[in-house]
Amino acid sequence: MPAPPTTALRLGLAALAIALAAVSLAEHRSLRAERRRLAAWLERDGAVDARMARELAREPDVDGLRLRAARMAFARETAAAAHLDPSTHEGRQEMRASAARLDEAARLAGEALAARPASWEAAMVLGGARYLSWSRARDSRLFTSPESWEEPLRTALRLAPAKREPVRFLAAAYLEIWPALSPPKREMARRLVAELLRDSEELERFLLPWLAAVGDRRTALSVIPPDPRAWERVQRFFAERGDWQGFRQVRESWERTLRAQLRARLAEADRRLARGDALDARGLYLAVAADARPGPRDRELIEAALTRCPPGPVGREMAERLGRHLEWALERCLLAGCPLSPPALKRLGRLAGDSDPAREAMAYVLAGDLPKALSLERRSETLWSEAWAPYHVVKARALIERQRLDEAKAALDLVHTSWWKRPPYWLARRDLARAAGETGDVLAAEGELRGMARRDWPAFAWTWRRERARLEMLTAGAAGGIEIDVDQSPAGGGMVEIWLDGVPLGTLPAFPARPLRLSVPLAPGLHVLDLGSLGGGRVAPGAVRLL
Repeated sequence: MPAPPTTALRLGLAALAIALAAVSLAEHRSLRAERRRLAAWLERDGAVDARMARELAREPDVDGLRLRAARMAFARETAAAAHLDPSTHEGRQEMRASAARLDEAARLAGEALAARPASWEAAMVLGGARYLSWSRARDSRLFTSPESWEEPLRTALRLAPAKREPVRFLAAAYLEIWPALSPPKREMARRLVAELLRDSEELERFLLPWLAAVGDRRTALSVIPPDPRAWERVQRFFAERGDWQGFRQVRESWERTLRAQLRARLAEADRRLARGDALDARGLYLAVAADARPGPRDRELIEAALTRCPPGPVGREMAERLGRHLEWALERCLLAGCPLSPPALKRLGRLAGDSDPAREAMAYVLAGDLPKALSLERRSETLWSEAWAPYHVVKARALIERQRLDEAKAALDLVHTSWWKRPPYWLARRDLARAAGETGDVLAAEGELRGMARRDWPAFAWTWRRERARLEMLTAGAAGGIEIDVDQSPAGGGMVEIWLDGVPLGTLPAFPARPLRLSVPLAPGLHVLDLGSLGGGRVAPGAVRLL
């Protein structure tokens, strides 16, 4: 049986307990005093809300308390950056006061980092607060001693590679002092920004500052992610600065990226449909069709999406988006060959034509479903209107092919008078007269067409459809190019996209009173010229001449 403790040992243990209790009490008092001091420091520059008070109260030791207070002060000063105006005396005073507060935050974070060397938060606040303090105080140490703020931020990156805050702050600091960076540091900044731009939220925050800071276009564009939305924002940036060469380059990248994304979505829709997930597959097919660009470059994507898409209705917004393709396809069918197959055209007419019976009926005629078109026609009370004119023209052509000439004549008699001065109407009249063997009517129609044939057109010959100007040209002979006057354009120019017969010819900068010249061969006949503004402001075309 062990011997009972001696009196001296009992007294020693009691003294140790009293000493530990005294130390604990002293630490508690010290922590409480430091909490009051830091709360008062924070309150000098703004109220300490309930959340901040709770966070301070939860810290169990002085080092954690100092780090928490430093983070709060750093966050507050970072958020106040948008309200600082160095152009006024009051603004400069506030910047100096902010620099002093940031110095104190950096000191607190440094003490916390010394006690907690593995704390990425302490390292980040130390480097970030020191950078902001020197930046706002215009302190030359920002450039003469960059390691004082860079090294803590890089330490934070190493300690917490998955955290966004160190990456975000170091990248923002490098962009702010980009001209002073060495090539290695510029490359590091490029890698940091490239990492950030892969996130959609960070893209909103860093894309424009990056483009504004970097003068080299190749470097600037090297970090843009393969996301069409990102390339759209880059287009706007170059347009706002009147860099039309850069705009053209970026637009080509946007088109490639968009097409690659659409192909990937189409493949994913095919996979889901094969697994039996028809609902999700249908949503992807419709998104592909709606996001594709009307025109021959995306024709195969549009065709595939429409023909593979499971049946079902669409909402109004989707119908409007698909309406761009229906308008493009119907025009090409009216003036030349149809760009889409009959099944795709019929599906497109059904999806996008619900709010426009004339277009839907026209799509059915062109797809070869004349009974369905006639069914829609019979339900309409506005057959004499201008909206139904192109339908009557294509219906007449379909009936002429079927040798139903009386019905074809009746269809042309319903064409609105506004179309009597347009070539498609007289081309159909001529075809009808030839089929009927009416020589006099053939000569009359050819006379009308000769009267419309020209080599130049006035500015008022253009018509506007949505944001695009359109000119129907019945050319009197072959030509080697087109010259378009610019009647209206922003002083610094604007970028336009030009289409001929449904095919994009490219993008060009348009300047006031400086004609646009296109070297493109034209055969005699009916052509349609389209011009749409892409960036920089509205461009209005003027007179047109064949070259």
